Amino acid sequence: AELTTVPRLPFDSRLVDIRLDFNLIAHIGKNAFQRCQHLESISLVGNRVVTVATGGFDHLPQLRTIFLKDNRIQFIEHHAFTDLPMLQLLDLSRNNIKSLTVDAFSGEP
Repeated sequence: AELTTVPRLPFDSRLVDIRLDFNLIAHIGKNAFQRCQHLESISLVGNRVVTVATGGFDHLPQLRTIFLKDNRIQFIEHHAFTDLPMLQLLDLSRNNIKSLTVDAFSGEP
């Protein structure tokens, strides 16, 4: 079965890489990955993501790469990609971005 939401992961998961490619995930909600503070890479390629919510990638101090290629992203909310000190690559290619707030990538959440 294909996933329609980001799955709830075990408390204090030691995952460093999560690939949820080619599912039916439509939204990345606030603190979607909060139990995975060791994550270094997240891949959500080829889903149906339309919106990245404020705080969608909060509490991920080790995160280096986010792949959101080939989705349906139209809106990136305030502070969607803030407080990611190790982030080196954010792939938003092949989306339909219509609205991007000035503080989507900076500021305090």
